[in-house]
Amino acid sequence: MAAEAATAEMTGAELAATERLGAETLAVEAEEALAAREANEVSVPQTPKAGLPQLNAGEQVGQAFDPTRLESILDRFERIGGSTIRGEEAARMTRSLGAKALYFPAEGGPGTLVIPPGATRVQVAEELLHYKQYRARGFPSSDPQSNPLLRLELEVEAQDTLINRVGPRRGWTGPELDELRSAREVWLEALQRAGGSQ
Repeated sequence: MAAEAATAEMTGAELAATERLGAETLAVEAEEALAAREANEVSVPQTPKAGLPQLNAGEQVGQAFDPTRLESILDRFERIGGSTIRGEEAARMTRSLGAKALYFPAEGGPGTLVIPPGATRVQVAEELLHYKQYRARGFPSSDPQSNPLLRLELEVEAQDTLINRVGPRRGWTGPELDELRSAREVWLEALQRAGGSQ
């Protein structure tokens, strides 16, 4: 319920979306990305990981997020201690990981947002929502070994919030909501296979 309360108070500037990296490798990828970022070099795998949901294949659906507004949001995220990967660096990373945008959580802190140029309002909203979800839970570990269902549960929860509350309130189009519904089905199936329920 705390996550729902945090989600309900999101501002328009904190909303927009994208699909996700598979739960099995998120913690490893986040650690690698953060370590590489700190060393001023981003390590990007050359091909998507085998067996990960490829929710982000295909054409962009929906309006691009306003670039000036996005820069302001990302600047604020950095001021609160988060890190960001932007521009062509973000585009290379998301392409190589089979994603359109990413949020890498960090235990105990804000984590990293990876938002490439041209990200849609749905993609940006989803990544910001994931940040809010982790913040509402006190930035727990996202390590699949210690929290095996967390990532999958948060994915389904995020899709539900975006489909049922954020999208209708923001006037998102049918194709934008359909893309989210498709992603929700993939994540729900993965959660059920992993032994969770929603």
